[in-house]
Amino acid sequence: MRVAGRIAVVTGASSGIGRATAARLAAEGATVVAVARREPQLQALVEELHGRSLAAEYIVADVADREAVASASAKVLAEHGRVDVLVNNAGIGLHRAFADCSLDEIERCMQVNFMGAVYWMKAVLPAMTRTGSGSIVNVASAAGAMPYTWEAVYSASKAALIALSEATAPELARKGIHVAWVNPGLVRTEIFTEESLRHLPAIARRSWLTPERLAAGILDVIEHERPGASIPRTLGVTSLVRHVTPPLFRLGLRRVYESSLRRD
Repeated sequence: MRVAGRIAVVTGASSGIGRATAARLAAEGATVVAVARREPQLQALVEELHGRSLAAEYIVADVADREAVASASAKVLAEHGRVDVLVNNAGIGLHRAFADCSLDEIERCMQVNFMGAVYWMKAVLPAMTRTGSGSIVNVASAAGAMPYTWEAVYSASKAALIALSEATAPELARKGIHVAWVNPGLVRTEIFTEESLRHLPAIARRSWLTPERLAAGILDVIEHERPGASIPRTLGVTSLVRHVTPPLFRLGLRRVYESSLRRD
């Protein structure tokens, strides 16, 4: 699907991957609806895009709020009549040992990272079904494909997003709708705190990606209707090890975890 002339909704667009993706889709000719909770950042993004004569608007909404998503999607459909592209990018981190996470924190992480995508998919699905076309990209994480000990809950939320993408892809393909996942590695965004960086292996901390690289990857997945993409591609190899040789993956994960404890 070429994005030029399409109506594209991007969640989590106030910063990081979402902001870069909204800007990239607008630059390619899409009318972008940027969604996030922080209005000043959304307003700044839209003003920047308007300054480049690009089509963009914003809606303030929390993706974890079912009613807010219903209201936001209804507004998009009322104004544009359709949604051609949905990029579910909104997410929060929970970079802490499972035993140290409260139930409220766990529920919030799942609500934003997983249920937020579910709410938006359900909201736009009827309109996409009517037009017989559409592209949904769920921005998951390498942590979803390769769970990491210090990020048990975050990993679980992203693994659920990958599973949702894979399981719905055949079903929605019959309606002409493309569904894909994108698994980023480490990206320089607000989601990584000093606490989380302290527990990462040194080699991981030297391999930062830019949000713009992820935006380019998301565009490629949409336009070529790819089932998914690990960025960088080498992350797919480690994920394969987990599935082919589970004991080897578990041993490596244990060693990385013990090493992080020694650093503490």
